[in-house]
Amino acid sequence: MKKRLLATVLGLSLVATSAVAFAMSQQDARNLANAYVPADAQYSYVTEDTDSFDVVYRSADKEYEVDVDKRLGKVTDVSIDTLNVPLSTAVNISADDAKAAVLKLYPNAKVTKVKLDRDSYKTSYDVKFVVDGVRGDADVLAANGVVLEVDLDYKK
Repeated sequence: MKKRLLATVLGLSLVATSAVAFAMSQQDARNLANAYVPADAQYSYVTEDTDSFDVVYRSADKEYEVDVDKRLGKVTDVSIDTLNVPLSTAVNISADDAKAAVLKLYPNAKVTKVKLDRDSYKTSYDVKFVVDGVRGDADVLAANGVVLEVDLDYKK
C-alpha cells in the first residue's frame, strides 16, 4: 500500500512539473527577460526548445540573449555581445586594464581570474568575476579594451 501511494505521489509530481514547463508561453518568457536588458534594447525574436526559451534583443551596438528555464520559470543566463567591433591579435592593454574595463561595467564585481587568450583572429582577455552572487565571464579585446562579450550565469 505504501509503495503504491509513493508511486502515485511521484507520478503526480512529475505530471505537475511537466504541466508547469509546458504552461509557460513565449510572452511569459519575454516578460521575464525584459527585466534583464536595458530600456533601449528592442525585442528581436524568441526561440524555444524542450527546456527553455532564448529571448533575443538588440540595441544600437549590442545583442542580448536571455535564457529562460521553462521548468523553473526564471532567467538562468544572459549573454551580451558587442556588435561591429573590428577584431585584432594585437596586445595593447594589460590584464589590469582588462579587469578595469569589466569593473567599469560592474563596479561591485569581484574579479576572480584574468587570462590572455590567443586565437588566429583575435587576442582577448577572459575575465571571470562574481557580482551580486552572479557568476560572470567577460571577453575583453586585448588591442583596445572593448568588452566584446559578457555572460552572466544566474543558475544557483
